[in-house]
Amino acid sequence: MAVYADRTDLARHGANALILAQISTTEQDEVLESMSAVADDYLRERFPLPLTTWSRSLRAHVAAMAAYELLSVRGYNIDSSDKILKERFEAALRWLERCTLGQLTPQGTLGTVSEEDDGEAVHGGAAVASSPRRRPLR
Repeated sequence: MAVYADRTDLARHGANALILAQISTTEQDEVLESMSAVADDYLRERFPLPLTTWSRSLRAHVAAMAAYELLSVRGYNIDSSDKILKERFEAALRWLERCTLGQLTPQGTLGTVSEEDDGEAVHGGAAVASSPRRRPLR
């Protein structure tokens, strides 16, 4: 399984680095892996997994989900920035759902093609098949 975001992404797109410093790197990595698995639950409907490349937007959404998961365990305060973290988490899930439904395709997202696929993997929900090239008319 691919992990779509790392601790740098978590600090950039998820939560303040000072807050993250209070959480072990092991726990951060575990939650990033878990949220990548959640993303896979959505993405497997359209892309062969594991993904070999993915977009910055996927990184950002996984980081946002991980930040909410990491910080919500300390207690949720609706009158604080926790509300923003929850909104970003929910927005990430809606974004993943739009990917699943084919309403958007993240730029550069490629899945693994297995030998069983015989090179005919479907990316983006569509495939083109054609007959062999015809000889020119003379």
